[in-house]
Amino acid sequence: MSANIPPEGGVLGLLKPPGMTSHDVVHACRSLLGTRNVGHTGTLDPLAAGVLPLVFGPATRLSEQLAWPAKVYRAEAVFGIRTDSGDLEGQVVAEDDSEATEITLDLVRAAGERLVGRRLQVPSPFSARKVNGRRLYQLARRGRVRERHLREAAREIEVYSVRVLGSGPLSWGKHAARPAALLEFVCSGGTYVRQLVEELAAGLGTVACLSFLVRTACAGIRAADCVTLDDVAMPSAALPYDRFGCAWRRPAQAVGFLPVVVVGPNTARQVGHGVAITGRAGERRDPGFPVDASADGWLAIVDEAMRLVALARAEGGEGRDGGCLPRLQPRKVFQPC
Repeated sequence: MSANIPPEGGVLGLLKPPGMTSHDVVHACRSLLGTRNVGHTGTLDPLAAGVLPLVFGPATRLSEQLAWPAKVYRAEAVFGIRTDSGDLEGQVVAEDDSEATEITLDLVRAAGERLVGRRLQVPSPFSARKVNGRRLYQLARRGRVRERHLREAAREIEVYSVRVLGSGPLSWGKHAARPAALLEFVCSGGTYVRQLVEELAAGLGTVACLSFLVRTACAGIRAADCVTLDDVAMPSAALPYDRFGCAWRRPAQAVGFLPVVVVGPNTARQVGHGVAITGRAGERRDPGFPVDASADGWLAIVDEAMRLVALARAEGGEGRDGGCLPRLQPRKVFQPC
């Protein structure tokens, strides 16, 4: 690992520019920061821009947990035109110039509300979802996407809210003057906004595609707290938390959405050896611990210096008085013993 990356690693909020793949960004940061141990969580399609959390060192093992929090997107839907890629960069496959199709703010808002909830979503052929080790957009560019590929790539998603931020005619490009709406989606990881926009349009009796897509929050990181590749490219000998400020998060900060248990030095050493402890071994920082406090009962165990020691699962256990005590079983250990 680079001398500029702390041994515990960390998470960097970066704004991905449109046109680059998420892997392109990782490759660039490996070169710029002089370390190979870099990954990302929350893949963005090449068209999309916005928050791309990068994980460094031991924090690469947090990718699964960082995929849990809701993601927030802003997108402009252009009505009356559908493309093979779901955005204005694709080939037009359907147009609707019917004057009978009314696009009003209230109608768009009502159609958006109907999208809220859980469903099985089939991704666009131009999405970054992998099938047999290949990205769908790589297969689509070669004309090799089949229906079975899309079925295999289907995932259950949840839409938490859809807000209509504004509406009016598109103001640029060859499709200018078509009706458009600026939307904000709050949804689970793995959701493809292109499909949501097409579903929303279908609810209005028309077709639509995206003119742009920006992710404004991911893994608890907001766009305002991110750096750019230009920032990363600037030479500096400073450590990331001094150089990047609030854009850099220590591992314990990165999983701050989990319930936290603080333990002393002796218990931290036990946990570092993978020894399970009871809830009495630490101070609970979350009043809801451990019932339904996180996906699948996960929580974070940190030492008194607020360094992440381990991610643990809360399991049932028998107390001396016959009652049940939470048993914390370390699953991912981060601090050396």
